[in-house]
This record gives sequence, C-alpha cells and structure tokens, in this order.
Amino acid sequence: MIVPGLVSVTCKRSSAEEIITYAKALGLLAIEWSENWHIKADDLQRAGEIGRLTRASGLVVAGYGSYFRLGTGLDPTPSIKAAAQMQAPVIRIWGGDKPSNQVSDGAYRLLVAETKAVADLAGEYQLQVALEWHKNTITDTNETAATFLADVGRSNLKTLWQPHQNLTVQQRLEGLCNLKKAVQYLHVYHWDEQGRRPLEEGTDEWMQYLAAFQSSESKFALLEFVKGDSLEQLKNDAHTLIAWIEKNNQIGERNGQPIQ
Repeated sequence: MIVPGLVSVTCKRSSAEEIITYAKALGLLAIEWSENWHIKADDLQRAGEIGRLTRASGLVVAGYGSYFRLGTGLDPTPSIKAAAQMQAPVIRIWGGDKPSNQVSDGAYRLLVAETKAVADLAGEYQLQVALEWHKNTITDTNETAATFLADVGRSNLKTLWQPHQNLTVQQRLEGLCNLKKAVQYLHVYHWDEQGRRPLEEGTDEWMQYLAAFQSSESKFALLEFVKGDSLEQLKNDAHTLIAWIEKNNQIGERNGQPIQ
C-alpha cells in the first residue's frame, strides 16, 4: 500500500503548523519535515513539539529531512537527536558532494566508513538512515547507489528515490525495481527540460513508478517541487497523487497484493 504525503520543504514560506493544516485539508497523510526550513537541528524542543502536533492531527511523521552531508566534516549528532526527538522513523542524509564518477577510491572508502558510523549512531536512537537520491552524490546512478548500500552493509541504511533527470524512464524503473527493498519512500514531482510542471502531466511515467513500488507494506509517496511554489498547484498535485495512488492500490489488490 502506498500512502500520500508531503515534503515540508515544498512549502518554504509556510509555518509547520500551517503545513499540518494544508496536509490535512488536502487529504495527505504524512509529512517529511525539513531541517533547514522547519525543524532546526539545534531546537529539540521545537522538534518534539512538531512531532506531537503532527501525530495529534492524525498525520504520520514520515521522516526528518536533514542536510547532513557525508564527506564534508559535519557532525551528524545534532540532526540525529532532532530526528529522534520528533520520533521520526528515518533521517535523510546526503551522499557526499561530488558526482560518483569523481570520487576517488580513497575518498570512497572514507565515505563507506563514515556512513557505517552514522548508521550505527542512528541505530542507537532506533532510527533508519536514508540517502537522498540525487545528482552529484554517491546515489547519482543506479549502480553506484546499489554498490554503496552493499559496501556499507548496515541493515538500517536505506535510500530515498526520485526521478533523476539524467536517466530515461526505463533506467529509472530499473533502478527502482532493483533497489525496491532498500527504498524508504518516494519524492514525487514532475519536471521537464524547462523545470517544474503540474504533476498530472507526469501521469504516464508515475503510474509506472508507483506500480514498481507497490507492496503489501505501507510506504510513502511524498509531494515535492510544486510548480511556482503555489498553494493552488499543491492542491491540484495532491488531488493528482491521491487519485494515482488509489488507482494503483486497487490494481495491486487485484494482483494479489492486499491493501493493509
């Protein structure tokens, strides 16, 4: 079962309380909270408060979108503590600051060792760790992402997934299918060469991605990158995503993947 939600960074100009209200009104069920925009890592009181408000509103805290970046000398501890304080199940981190094909063997080994340490520390707080799926990081190709996850070898290390612009639809599907068990949740948006587009224009692609991601487990698909940062467009995109998910869940149920 796929569950619709929102990445809070989509609403940069809105408060956390306003975002909770928007999500509820739009029929969304989960929120990934942004470290840079809504839950600062050094404000544990606010982290706990927003976690409680989210749950009290009947929504799920899908994750904590930190901006901790491997290989840059940052300390992950504050971000991990903030994620734990808001009772997020997972903390998002970034896989370095270089394209994977520019990472030397020595630098790669250091990234692996650092990620093991981050995952182990997060595990002490009962947290999963998920790598952002992004260009100019170690997850910028299907192959490097899979290899890196295997080389780190921590059961609480996962990845997020979103449609890389430098890959074809078929390549994106191959990566999503191959890494499906390691994908924590999806970031959902539609871009073309000119930038952000209404989500409904991506129907053909996204119905394939959702079908590939379908599971008997509950997993999140979270809206991000709304065209023009418009609340009206957010409303339209939310309606589109919910309709896609309802259709996809029905198809999954008919194919023997019961909705739980």
